[in-house]
Amino acid sequence: MAQPTGGGGEATSSRPDRAASPACAATEADARGFANADRQVLRHRTCQLLRHRTRQLPQQRTASSRDSGPRGAATADAQVTPQQMPKVTRKRPHRSRERQREVPRKPPRDANAEPRGDARPPGDGHCGMTTHLRAAAVAAAASLALVAAACSGSDTASGSQTSQTSSRTSATSSSVNPTASSAATGPSTGSSTGASASPSGSAPAGPAAGPTPTRVVGTDVVARELAVPWDLLRLADGSHLVSLRDEARVVHVDRSGAVTDVPATGDDGQVPGVEPGGEGGLLGLALDPRDATSLYAYFTADDDNRVVRMRYSGGRLGAPTVVLQGLPKAAVHNGGRLAFGPDGFLYVTTGDATDRGRSQERDYLGGKILRITRDGRPAPGNPFPGSPVWSLGHRNVQGIGWDSAGRLYASEFGQNAWDELNQVLPGRNYGWPDVEGPGTAQDRDRGFTPPLASWSTAEASPSGLAVGLGSVWLAALRGERLWRVPLGADGRTGRPDSVLRGELGRLRDVEVEPDGSLLVLTSNTFRGRPTADDDRLVRVRLG
Repeated sequence: MAQPTGGGGEATSSRPDRAASPACAATEADARGFANADRQVLRHRTCQLLRHRTRQLPQQRTASSRDSGPRGAATADAQVTPQQMPKVTRKRPHRSRERQREVPRKPPRDANAEPRGDARPPGDGHCGMTTHLRAAAVAAAASLALVAAACSGSDTASGSQTSQTSSRTSATSSSVNPTASSAATGPSTGSSTGASASPSGSAPAGPAAGPTPTRVVGTDVVARELAVPWDLLRLADGSHLVSLRDEARVVHVDRSGAVTDVPATGDDGQVPGVEPGGEGGLLGLALDPRDATSLYAYFTADDDNRVVRMRYSGGRLGAPTVVLQGLPKAAVHNGGRLAFGPDGFLYVTTGDATDRGRSQERDYLGGKILRITRDGRPAPGNPFPGSPVWSLGHRNVQGIGWDSAGRLYASEFGQNAWDELNQVLPGRNYGWPDVEGPGTAQDRDRGFTPPLASWSTAEASPSGLAVGLGSVWLAALRGERLWRVPLGADGRTGRPDSVLRGELGRLRDVEVEPDGSLLVLTSNTFRGRPTADDDRLVRVRLG
């Protein structure tokens, strides 16, 4: 939350150059001019300068915070002479109760310590001057030292008060669930300007290692004019494959951004058997980590959704071999994400295909996360013997990813109230359609697992997901932003915040790159407001 200032703007860090401060130079010059003055005038003028200067410093810092313009721009001190001394009333900036809770109380000041630059110097109201000339001269020298200390101390004090640059806060209803397994509530410890923070949560859990970059410092369009892109798959050489949902094609984007078709064996180079319609079509892609020539794809066919395997070699795709079929299809809620887990098995996300009640049935493959072998059989160690089901009670999962400890996270579309981020554990029931969002204690007693975080559908509608840089990143379609949920080393989650709000439109997928940047796919040519070069693959540089 941004700390209020006199002008209502963001707190900024203003650090004028001490050596070049006009106020300090003028004060010192005047004090030197007083050397031959009557000692009564010397005493009066020195006290006057000191009192005015110590009162003026907080006012200058406040004005700098209001008027400095771009973050980090410094505002020079105004020229002050002894004849220009308006009465200045020192005002404390308002601090709300919520801000008081967030900022730790400062320790009491040591009475024996030297005064800070913005504090009145100790004394009895007349600077402790005596009537003796020698004492007056000593006092004048001490006054000069105190004025210089005030000038230099103002920089330090100003920096300490304003260096805690706060986030722009968005009025959202996102939340962190305090009862979810491996979840911790709390504000993000790494949010900064450029990230909009959600207002709910309590104790933070920091990123797994070091500060997490949350401020966007730049975006670069890598590829443009992609027709309804759905999945982004990074190859070993740093290039990418992208699935085009409605065209039933795969394209290759090299490191320079050049886009070329990856011909398949269907008509006009399409993947054969794909029947696009509604939210269905050519969806998820996954490359076998043990065999870089085996590409898996999830697509919508005539009667079902299915998983196939194709040989990828020489920039071409071979004929598809069906690995898993019979997954329910509909115009909406088709799931569709594929990913190989750290255990070497293939994970498949399915939607409820609008048959919502059956998400609770173990023998129905809709509304589930499945775990299978490369040949489509139920993976060893699945929670229900002979079944590919890994978890149930889902509505429409379109994003999955793992952290460095092997914990699985999934994004999930809600219906009208709550979208979710879940940590997925084997055999767990995530509640749909009986529960949407955090639920209640009674729901947990019934065996439903609550989400780690939840958002209103207007601000999220999350699709693709990536884990990295100490966070879970979720691409939001309707919310038109990229959500970040901080992760601690123990899997505990911090308070969600977001970047790119409204800047790129609808976001379909996100990937963390080895250089610490992100790649996002837009989805404006489907239910969006496309620009001339949509849809795009965009690199997001963080700082």
